[in-house]
Amino acid sequence: MIKRIIFLAIFALPFFVVLDESSVWDANEAFYVQTPREMLERGDWVVPYFNGEPRLNKPPLSYWLVGGLYSLFGVSLFWERLILAILGFGSVLLVYRAGTLLFNGRTALLAAGIFATTFRLLMLSRRLLIDILLLFCLLAALVFFLEWLRRERRSALVVAAVFIGLGFLAKGPVVLLAPALLGLYLVISGDWHRLKIRQLLLPAVAFLLVASSWFLLLLLKLGWDPVIDFFLKENLGRFANVDYGPARGPFYYAGVFLGDFFPWSLFFVVALASLGAQASHLHWGKGRPAPSAALAQSSVSKAQTGRDAPCPSAGETPALSAGLLLLIWFFGYLVVFSLSHNKQEYYILPAYPAAALWLALWARRHPVPSWLSWILAVLVPAVIVGLYLFAALILPAGMLWLPLLAVPLVAASLILRRLDHTAAALAVFYTLAFVCYLPPFEAYKPVPAFARTIEAETERLAAE
Repeated sequence: MIKRIIFLAIFALPFFVVLDESSVWDANEAFYVQTPREMLERGDWVVPYFNGEPRLNKPPLSYWLVGGLYSLFGVSLFWERLILAILGFGSVLLVYRAGTLLFNGRTALLAAGIFATTFRLLMLSRRLLIDILLLFCLLAALVFFLEWLRRERRSALVVAAVFIGLGFLAKGPVVLLAPALLGLYLVISGDWHRLKIRQLLLPAVAFLLVASSWFLLLLLKLGWDPVIDFFLKENLGRFANVDYGPARGPFYYAGVFLGDFFPWSLFFVVALASLGAQASHLHWGKGRPAPSAALAQSSVSKAQTGRDAPCPSAGETPALSAGLLLLIWFFGYLVVFSLSHNKQEYYILPAYPAAALWLALWARRHPVPSWLSWILAVLVPAVIVGLYLFAALILPAGMLWLPLLAVPLVAASLILRRLDHTAAALAVFYTLAFVCYLPPFEAYKPVPAFARTIEAETERLAAE
């Protein structure tokens, strides 16, 4: 347990360093910094405003979180970044919890490390509150769904529904993809019969109460038009056309995944390629219990075999495995958002926790190919060195070399095929890189200079 706490503490580091050393990154972050400020100044917590104009294209949960801290501690970019960091690392902890429910602590720790060192997660945990908040709500709902599979407690389904409702208040109907995929899993696995209609009534009521709360308030205050626009224009419209972003092909997310999940994406591709050929060895075929049955069996299996087993429910119906649950989640997000005409690289963020959990299970049950570990032992340090050389070219002289200290740690852990140590080494690298590279990078961001110019001109005009 002490080892796991130490590793989790290391995984937390890149989320919490130099939180307010960088100014607002882009318009997306500006929305979630300025809108709560204007809501607080107006005393209006129903209608969000940005630059004095109503901004009704997103629900207000993220504004409420930031605005709450503004009201307690004063307006500061730090509070928005702190919420981002807490939700980002909180998502890592939820992946760890899901791993303990599906498998065991050792596999869960590796999954948490893989997810904590996912490039896209680390970047968004510094600039895009709405998607990190949505991710946290989805993972919390998944954890309580797994709790229901394990213990069949109705209260767990109710809590899962509450988090789906909070996800709806974070970003809208897109959150409903998660319960749809979990329902698909129950149908395929044969566990659907355990979910009685009467068991769904209370969760449905809980979801509707939470999800509809703001929309009802908005309806009472502004009428039907903004509510209809939200669902038809801001949600269906974004999915059905490219007016909100550049046109991108159907395989756009394949390239995004390879880059965002690097170096784990290469492990994932190799593991996925071997899945069909090694299906009998992996025991992920017919006749295996679903996560509901394996949840009770995993500790016994590990005691007998020394290996991690998929962790399914106390149900008696034979079904597929936890691996299937994770692959349905992963490919469900990839396929659905690949069908969308409007594609943004961060839309598939919820797929990465499933990829991390599935890869952790595969790595614990199979030796990582030595040829792959050697390739990555060269490639990953080369990327780190390349980043240092680029930073040395554009940034002022300083301790820019410090992230290079992670190179031998990364290389050695890959050669030894100790992937949990690789994750820890990458967390150290990201921490040092953020500390050394983000503050001096401010010189290349135009917004602070523009803001100073505008402020000076405003003061000059006011003095005249």
